[in-house]
Amino acid sequence: MTPATPGKAVPRHHVTPLQHLSVLVVDDNRHMLNLVKTILHAIGIKNVRLASDAAEAFNELKHCPADIIITDWNMAPLDGLDFVRLIRKGSDSPNPSVPIIMLTGRTEMRLVLEAHREGVNEVLAKPVSIEAIYSRIRAITDAAALPRIVN
Repeated sequence: MTPATPGKAVPRHHVTPLQHLSVLVVDDNRHMLNLVKTILHAIGIKNVRLASDAAEAFNELKHCPADIIITDWNMAPLDGLDFVRLIRKGSDSPNPSVPIIMLTGRTEMRLVLEAHREGVNEVLAKPVSIEAIYSRIRAITDAAALPRIVN
């Protein structure tokens, strides 16, 4: 048993070792790309690729699959939601079911609901923290490890 630090959640199980994950981070802000990469490295994810726009990211996915995508919403020329639509509904999408975490400074309920309707798995408000990113990634990996019931 791991001793708990006051105020910090202690993971009780490790369904998916994070060091085996491949994460693609998409943001047109170089500072945010590096911040998210640093956070991912700090939680044990070493295979982190960066893309500065949706087109570059989509091309990257065709050549090198990702287990999780973390994308900004506010980008140009394609925004993050357009990128999600390309992944989820594009005829040439390399992986329509890849889990996606959307980063945004706009967290109005209607926008969060729109993101989920378009296929975003998790919405994360900026500014991001190591705890928030860790919990969203753990939610995705734990959900993926749940047994599926087949009728």
